[in-house]
Amino acid sequence: MKKLLNKLHPVLRHLLFWLLPYGIICLLQLSQADAHEYNWFTQVTGSFLVMAGISYGNVYLCRRFFFSQKRTYLFAATLMYCLYILAVYVFIYPVEDSTLAGRQSTLFTTLFFYSVFFLLIFLISFVFWLATAAYRKDRELAAAKLQVQEFKNDQLDAENKFLQSQINPHFLYNTLNFFYAEALDVSPRLADSILLLSDSMRYALEIKENAKGMTLLENELTHITNLIRINQYRFHDQLQIQFLISGDIKSVCIAPLVLITFVENAFKHGELQNPRDPLVISLQIATAEQQIIFSTNNRIKKGSKEISTGIGIDNAKRRLQHLYGNQYKLEITQDEEYYSVSLALPLYKDFTL
Repeated sequence: MKKLLNKLHPVLRHLLFWLLPYGIICLLQLSQADAHEYNWFTQVTGSFLVMAGISYGNVYLCRRFFFSQKRTYLFAATLMYCLYILAVYVFIYPVEDSTLAGRQSTLFTTLFFYSVFFLLIFLISFVFWLATAAYRKDRELAAAKLQVQEFKNDQLDAENKFLQSQINPHFLYNTLNFFYAEALDVSPRLADSILLLSDSMRYALEIKENAKGMTLLENELTHITNLIRINQYRFHDQLQIQFLISGDIKSVCIAPLVLITFVENAFKHGELQNPRDPLVISLQIATAEQQIIFSTNNRIKKGSKEISTGIGIDNAKRRLQHLYGNQYKLEITQDEEYYSVSLALPLYKDFTL
C-alpha cells in the first residue's frame, strides 16, 4: 500500500498542477456575460490538453535524446510540431470562426498563432526540464560528495584502528614475553603455555598473505597444533584428539584462519575427554582430485554449554566465498550426539607475495 501511495504521489501532484489553473480559467469564463455565446469549454479543455501533450512529450524527448542523440531529439521535436500543425489544420481551423465568436482569421494567421503557442509551451517545458535536471544533478553530486566524505571518514577511522591494533599487540607481546621469562624458572609448563599463546596471537595478527589473499597451509597447521597444545595444558592432557595429516602439504596455499575456526568450534562445544569418542581432525591432500579435504568430527558436549553466536562460522563462510567463490564445498551435519564438518577446497600451490 505504501509503495502504491509513493507511486501515486507524483501523479496527483501533476494533476493538481494542471487542474488548478484549468479550474480558475473555467470559473472566469463562467463569470463572463457572453460565456454561452461560443464554445469556450471545448477551447479551454483542448488548449490544456495540447499544452500537457507538448510539455510531457518534450520532457520525454529531452530525457531520452537531448544529451546523447541531439539529432534524434531535433528530428522528433520537428515531427511533433508537424503533427501538431496538421491537427490544427484538420480539427481547429475549420471551426475557428465559430470558436472565436465571429472573428475572422486566415489559414496563415491561424497557423502562425498556434505555431507561436507551440513554441512558447515547448520552450517553457524545455526550461522546466533543464531546471529540474540541474536540481537533480546537484542533489546527486551532493549525495556523492557526502558518500565520499563518509568513505574518507571510515577510511581514517580504519587507519586509526589499524594503528591502535599495531600498538596494543606489541604491548601485549612484550607483556607475554615478560611473563614467559618470569614463569620459566617457576613452571616450565606455564612458560610454554604463555609462549604458545604469544605465538598464536602473533600469527593471527601478522599473517603473511599472497596477492590472492591466501597463506601457506603449513603455517595454518602449526597454528592449529599450537591451539591443541594450549587446550591440552588447560585440561591437563586429558583431551582425546586425533590430528591426522596425509599428503604433501609443502607450498600448498589456503584461505587464512578458516580451518582454525572449525577446530575452535569443536573445542568450544565438544565433549573431548572420552577415549572412545575422540575429536578427529583430518586433513588430506588429494593430488589426483586437486583438492584439500578437511574434516572434524566430535561428540557434542552435554549439560551446560557455552553460548554460541555463530559469528565465527559465518565469517569463515564469507572468507571461503570471497576467496573460492563456488569452487569450495562445505557440509556441516549435526544430530543429537555428533557434530561434523567436511570441507573440500581446490588445491593451490603458488605462494608469491
